Amino acid sequence: MYNRSSESRRSAKASKPGAKPVLETDMYLPAAPTVIVDRTVSSALAGLPVTSTHFAEIEAYVRKSVAEEIARRRVPEDDLRWPRMDVVVPAVEALRYSENREAFTSLIASTMDARIANVVLPAYVEMLKQVSKDEMRLLAAMPQLGRYTPIADIVHVLPNGQVITAYRHALPPELAATCSLASNIPQYVDNLVRLNLIARPLEQQAADVAYRAISQQDFVKRLMKAAPTKARSGMEKAVCGLTDLGDAFRRVCIGEVAVTPGKR
Repeated sequence: MYNRSSESRRSAKASKPGAKPVLETDMYLPAAPTVIVDRTVSSALAGLPVTSTHFAEIEAYVRKSVAEEIARRRVPEDDLRWPRMDVVVPAVEALRYSENREAFTSLIASTMDARIANVVLPAYVEMLKQVSKDEMRLLAAMPQLGRYTPIADIVHVLPNGQVITAYRHALPPELAATCSLASNIPQYVDNLVRLNLIARPLEQQAADVAYRAISQQDFVKRLMKAAPTKARSGMEKAVCGLTDLGDAFRRVCIGEVAVTPGKR
């Protein structure tokens, strides 16, 4: 409910000399977070026909999950904002089929939190549509911005110098373990690089000891032994880590994460 008396006091306070001006939208902003969430959801769902698949389920889920996320973050009342509809409407639409519901909830809540709302880009909705839950887990486990994790390609070098790549993007076991389908890791990394959420800088690598855990994995040992006759097996060492875009995307769509230490 609107608190008219508080609005009047707010307007009166703003009218005093030297007081901060109050926008008309500020004067009519409900104090209760649940009111903001309810009105946000109603506006976002207005573009969907009631006959849409799982309409009632989506409506109930968004109302409950966004309110819970706002409460979990302990967003101060003064930092609650009306969200951007260019983000919320397509986000709610995507919830009809996306497996990344928690990430979309975090995205919607971030648009309502003034402490991080300015970081949100409309492109994040499309990015979330193009990543799997495994990829989101992998992104969550990446080292903090500015630090890198070792990554390597398993190669066989023939006597004539030709290089055959047996496996791309081998990761340390603690990162690989975050994925439910480890066999998909090479394409996960390719996709995250394509979206510019992570980068694999050219001609940059960590200390040799950092690759020991990669080389000791059973599947890597098998690939090394499976080299063609007279070929020499080895690893093309590199590093990967978050981009600025990836760091912002992670903070907005994942929030608090447990990252791996990484290397500078």
